[in-house]
Amino acid sequence: MQLNLFLRAGLLMLVGLVGLQLKLSGQEAAQVLEWGGFVRADAAYDTRLNVESREGFFIFWPKPVRIGNDGRDLNARPGFNMWAMTTRLFARTRESFVLNGKAYAFVEGDFTGPSNIENNAFRLRHAYFVIQWSAIRLLAGQYWTPLDVPEALPRPLGLNTGAPFHSFARNPQIRIEWGRGRLKLAGMALTQRDYASSGPSGVHPDYLRFSKLPNLHLQLHYNAPKIFMGSGIDFKQLAPRLTTDSLCFTDEKIRSVSFTVFGQISYKGFLSKFQGLYGQNLSDHLMAGGYAVETIEADKSYKYLNLNHGMAWLDVSYRWKNFEIGFFGGWFKNFGTYRPAQPLFFGRGENIAEAWRTAPRLGYANGPLSLNMEWEYTIAAYGTPNEKFLVENLSYVGNLRLQVVASYNFL
Repeated sequence: MQLNLFLRAGLLMLVGLVGLQLKLSGQEAAQVLEWGGFVRADAAYDTRLNVESREGFFIFWPKPVRIGNDGRDLNARPGFNMWAMTTRLFARTRESFVLNGKAYAFVEGDFTGPSNIENNAFRLRHAYFVIQWSAIRLLAGQYWTPLDVPEALPRPLGLNTGAPFHSFARNPQIRIEWGRGRLKLAGMALTQRDYASSGPSGVHPDYLRFSKLPNLHLQLHYNAPKIFMGSGIDFKQLAPRLTTDSLCFTDEKIRSVSFTVFGQISYKGFLSKFQGLYGQNLSDHLMAGGYAVETIEADKSYKYLNLNHGMAWLDVSYRWKNFEIGFFGGWFKNFGTYRPAQPLFFGRGENIAEAWRTAPRLGYANGPLSLNMEWEYTIAAYGTPNEKFLVENLSYVGNLRLQVVASYNFL
């Protein structure tokens, strides 16, 4: 409740700033603050119940078959809903000179709320400042997690933005980029807030907070006029418990490493984006993953094992005049823990061997108005995890989502 009140106060402050700017002359306002956003209306029909968030606006994958006492599948239930909660506001300062570099600040929020019980409440998306020198760029604040590369973000209509096949998270962070010519090296240190890891106490940012290290990430980019390519490595350390079951001090950690490659290629009206990821313990990115307890020691402390996944996605679009057609395709596979573990798991999707998604879309834009439609079909292969969390005895279940979106942009 306190967080919600704080975010509401932030919205009122933003609206107050906008109101102040409207009292200034056009020239003065342009020198101080630029603001804008969009109003968005969504409607979606699903053929099945899904593992979801935000009243079904964000869906991961279809729920498994669940046979009731009458012999029917209780999860084979269609549903329809409408939302306007992704309506967005942003404010950006004009560029100025700070420490001999060009600088600006950016704040953005929408109405999807900070949690599932606070839908339609204002919540923070991005809040950061940037200082750009000749070859070095500094960003500090809340921004996309490093696995969400802005130059290679997919463009499906769904709020999930391709998750769980594509990472979806924003984190408080500091990132420093160094670039010469077409090459850029970027280093990031980040913590968790709205998108946090799973553990014995549920989903919480304290597992990273008390591990003594931030999440660390390093990327290399190559940027040419029609092609962008890059790769990255991510290191994360968690302290799932601070005390044992016998109320003794414990400092056992789970360390996770992930590797990614990504890119974007454009040619005339065509635009293609892609990413491959081999990752450990990725539940904080709204993906499948987590970790299991390997052994329970004599002092009741735990030793942990990562659940390993491979993910890949492709997004292709073609724009002609006011029209655009596009396609998103994603896949992930569970590679298990590699060593036997206890049946005690913290994360998401440990009973899914693999999943696929295909999502063709069609859009039309006219000035500030855009109209879009998407057909998203997701299949998940459910089963029973063995001692290495490899999923066996598979059964496949699918959901078709038909989504239509109308949005109106304003500046």
